[in-house]
Parts: sequence; structure tokens; C-alpha cells
Amino acid sequence: MRKYSLLLTITITAAACHPANGPYRNMEKWRLVDGEGNSLPLRGMPQKVTEYSYPASDSVTPVKWKGRFRQFEFDSSGNLVSIDNYSNDSLIGSLRRRFDENGMQETWSNKVNGKLIATTSRRLPDGRIKTIETQTAEKPTATILRYLADGDEVIREEYADTAAQGQPVRITQLYYERYYHLVRARISSKDGNFEVDNFYTRAYEPDSTLTFNGAGLFKKLLGRTIYHSDELDNPIFVTRISKMFRSIEEFSYRYDKNGNWVRRIETMITKVEKGPNAVSTVTDREIVY
Repeated sequence: MRKYSLLLTITITAAACHPANGPYRNMEKWRLVDGEGNSLPLRGMPQKVTEYSYPASDSVTPVKWKGRFRQFEFDSSGNLVSIDNYSNDSLIGSLRRRFDENGMQETWSNKVNGKLIATTSRRLPDGRIKTIETQTAEKPTATILRYLADGDEVIREEYADTAAQGQPVRITQLYYERYYHLVRARISSKDGNFEVDNFYTRAYEPDSTLTFNGAGLFKKLLGRTIYHSDELDNPIFVTRISKMFRSIEEFSYRYDKNGNWVRRIETMITKVEKGPNAVSTVTDREIVY
């Protein structure tokens, strides 16, 4: 995945963890974060969501692609407790989560190579959240998430060890307005500085997003995302323009009666010597309420 796209996804995932009080991650109820950044919670309190993706050229007869899919399951409180990935109807990876009022335990298992990633998050006495990640043949790492007193800023510090002492390897600063509007994210690491700015006129989702690398006089625009939404704040059409990669990604949506999207068409348009090249992918959702 391209770096600025990954940056946007990480930013919005972190944004879902904003509240400093109440149950752990209590804004993540019935929430799935899409690759293009759509992060509205699912409506109607669904129990299970299954996503099938296939080339748009095969949309007339997509049955042969049913063997490649992802399944998400929620508990009665809206916590995402399991994710299963299938290829050719065989389970290739699974994630399991357990929650309580102070933290979460998560295990990701790769069924192909046997690799395991275990993540444990706990709320510390001072209100910060510490996450320890352990994976096969890798050194364990830690992340500290802390909230400023007024609730308008969240700081995420990533460390190369579990002691979480000294200089973090990455720092993410998230700035909010009206509690839930993420208006800016800044990321600093050895790979450089990145910034994401969101602009709002609607209640929940942004109208547009700008992504930059560098800082100060050296800040350069990487890309822009434009959201066209309906009266319920559901994105209908999303356009992501990459200045760096000279490409355009377009996302269009169809919704069910509960207001959850059940079909997304993603089109990647890249500029090549012979002119624009477009490749489209369809993702269908089956939702059990």
C-alpha cells in the first residue's frame, strides 16, 4: 500500500480511539475502517459482515470469486471480536479480540506460515493506554496513547521495546474539534514528517483531506481526497488524487435500507506512456443483522 494511503488509514484508526474516559475504545463500536478512510460506524447493530472482492470485469458472474472473502463478527456490545480471511474457501488468517473496561487482548494468526502476532492493551493508572505487541521472530514493541486534559489532542508514541523509555521511533499527534472531528494529524519518524488535514462542513465525515510530507518550508502536497456524501453523511463518491504517483482512485457506493454500503466499486487510474490505464475492483458486502 502506498505510504500516504497507509498514513491516512492509520490516522483514522487512531482517531477512533479518541475518548479518554469510559470503556476502552468506546467509539469503535460497530466500526470498520475502509482503505479510503470511510470510518462511519455500521448502522443497525449488525452481527456479521462478509466482504467479497473481485475484478469489475467479472461482475456479471462473480460466483467464482466467492472463495476469496473476509468475515467480520461483532459481539452484542458492538466490539469487533473476530476477522477471518479466506482464499479458495480455505482460512489463511484470523484475528481474535477480547475486551474489558480497561483494555483489549488481540491475536492475529497466519495460517499459511504459522506466524503469530499478539497485542495486549491496558489502561495505566494515569489514564494512558499502553499496548505491547509481540510477533514471531521479532522483538516486542510498545505504544503509548495519551490524551490531553481538554480532550482536543491525542499523542501516540511508538517505541522499539516494551519499556517505552527514551525517544520514540514514531510520534503521531491528533488534533480534534468538537470532540469527534479529526482536523489534523502529524506524524514524525526517521522516515520523515507527514501531515493529514481534514476539512468539514458536515456533521461527521470530512468534505476533503489533504496529505503532505515534510514540514514548514519543506512541506509538499502528496495528495487530496474529496468526499461527496448524501444527506445521512454516507459517502456516495470519493476521489483520491495522488500528485506523487500521478494516479487517481475513485470509490462509488450503494447502500442498503439500514444505511450501510453493500457494494463499493474502486477504480485506479494511472498515467502510462500510452495514456490513462484504469483497473476496477468490486467489493460486495453481505450483512447479518
